[in-house]
Amino acid sequence: MSDSPGWFRRHSLGLTFLALVVVSVSLLGVVGLGALVALASLGQPLGAFAAAVFPWAAGAVVLTISTVVFGLLFLWSLARRARLPRSKRLRAVAARAEARNDWAATLNLSSRFAPRGPKEDPVETLKRRYATGELSEREFERRLELIMDDGGDGGRRSEYDEREPDRLRNY
Repeated sequence: MSDSPGWFRRHSLGLTFLALVVVSVSLLGVVGLGALVALASLGQPLGAFAAAVFPWAAGAVVLTISTVVFGLLFLWSLARRARLPRSKRLRAVAARAEARNDWAATLNLSSRFAPRGPKEDPVETLKRRYATGELSEREFERRLELIMDDGGDGGRRSEYDEREPDRLRNY
């Protein structure tokens, strides 16, 4: 399964949400059963009460930590997929904040808010890479043929291209 890291990366949001749900439901079950055990052990001596409740409390602590970790991972995955607005004005504001604050500079928001330039044509990219010696003539022709077979849409994928994700990679 050579594509497993890519599969996990593509499905990270769903996997972290699933893990968050499973751990949260488990936490509710452990807390509920632990509360029942604690109520049933109220009449016993303190040592017996502690021995009965401790495993449930320890499990609740571990599941609480797991819930927090998976919740943060879910929020991180969600934030990574969020599309930030791009404009020159937002880039300028972010650049000022980065100039005044070292912590803000580590986020590199000014480049994330910068408007995207026009995409370079894949054929032009191939020509440039061939001219600089990055590609052999044979590799240039093979990739050029792939672009032309693709219908000239520049390598943009449609819903039908998901069956062959590596075919159009690295023009």
